[in-house]
Amino acid sequence: MSDHIESWGVIRQLENKLDELPVEEESYWKQRSKVEWLKEGVLNTKFFHWKALTRRARNKIRGLFDDRGVWCVEQSELKRVVVGYFSNLFSSESPHEDVVCCVLRSL
Repeated sequence: MSDHIESWGVIRQLENKLDELPVEEESYWKQRSKVEWLKEGVLNTKFFHWKALTRRARNKIRGLFDDRGVWCVEQSELKRVVVGYFSNLFSSESPHEDVVCCVLRSL
């Protein structure tokens, strides 16, 4: 039982470290971009384009869980998940009669 608890502790430590890595990487690139800019000025477009491309790749949505908990990666599936999520978010199954009456009276 204690091995199981220790394993979870190790997993948590690794997850925390994994969460910290993007922050450390961004700090590294900020420092490097400042050094590059000071060294080469604004003409260093290759470096900044590369940096923008890597940031775009890091921010890309690679998949989403649907309402059943299934991981979806295909473009059509992602569209279905997003549309379904916001449709459910902004719709009502059965509007309350009291609310409808109040809205109609205020018009």
